[in-house]
Formats: sequence, structure tokens, C-alpha cells
Amino acid sequence: MNEFDNEVEENDDPYESPLAKEFEQVCKDAKEQINAKLEEAHAALEQAEKIADQYGVPFRSHISPLSNSYVPTNFSESKFGKLDKEVVCEIAGVWGEYIRELLGGNYGGWIHSAVCY
Repeated sequence: MNEFDNEVEENDDPYESPLAKEFEQVCKDAKEQINAKLEEAHAALEQAEKIADQYGVPFRSHISPLSNSYVPTNFSESKFGKLDKEVVCEIAGVWGEYIRELLGGNYGGWIHSAVCY
């Protein structure tokens, strides 16, 4: 038993404990800051997608722990679409369960880690 156990036990509603109320406020304040940074990151990621689409270069994002890969939607139609897919993956540093399919198809987008499925 620690010093905080009494705070929760004395109150029937665990959401109304002083510690829960403090966490709620800290969480609200932190989420506002987190969401602002995520909006900035989202805008930057959209710019990265546009650059990838412009040049036909897949890339791997290191923004999230999953480090997902992005394949330009026009990759297969670009001159680089003729390269061996293993060469593209190795040089661009992209990989994933479905990456070769997206490199060879008429579509692209984000490849998510198999952990997501």
C-alpha cells in the first residue's frame, strides 16, 4: 500500500478522487500541446508526400515507432517503376508486408506495419 491508495479508497467514485481530478487537468493541458504538435507534424508529412509524389521516390517515416513507408501513387508509372523492386526497397529504405505490391501497382500510399493488422 502506498500513500496514494488511501485517496482512491476513501472516495467511492474513482473518477472523483483528487488524484484523478489532477490527472484530468494535466491530461487536458498536455493533450492541447500534443495536438498542436501533431497538427504541425501532419502538415509536414503532407508536404513530404507531395515531394515524394513529385519525384516518384518512396520514403520511410521515422515519425512514429512503426516507421511506416510511403509509396507515391504514380510510382509504377514513373521511370523508377522499371527498377527491380528489391533495389528500390534497399536504396529508399522502405519495406513492409505489401510494399512490392504497391511499387508494382497503379496505386500507392502508406504501408502500415504488420503489427497494425
